[in-house]
Amino acid sequence: MGDEFEASFSIKLGTHPTEWFSGSREYLQDILDRFDWDNIALVCHNTFFDATILSFHFGIYAAKYIDTCQWPVLSMGLMWW
Repeated sequence: MGDEFEASFSIKLGTHPTEWFSGSREYLQDILDRFDWDNIALVCHNTFFDATILSFHFGIYAAKYIDTCQWPVLSMGLMWW
């Protein structure tokens, strides 16, 4: 990866409004470091991708991962309906 790095994310905690963050790697790292990831469930639509970015670029590992994307299950031919 070159010197350019662009990322953005939103955070939703409990009943608080969802907040959107975008900016430099340093700024985003500062935001992410404010949370106790040992006690957080990360919800994504493509968790494999998002969790890879969080771990590789930010050193973030959530306690639990929840994926709303169905393609991995569908690609394996596993249907639950």
